Amino acid sequence: MHHWGSITFLLLFESFTDVCHGVAIGLFLYECEYLYRF
Repeated sequence: MHHWGSITFLLLFESFTDVCHGVAIGLFLYECEYLYRF
């Protein structure tokens, strides 16, 4: 039970970091477009 719980936690943590990286990259690209536009 504990073993499966830690695996689920690791999967959730990995997907959470993937989302954070996606948001960070999206904001970075958005700022680059904003700077290049003006």
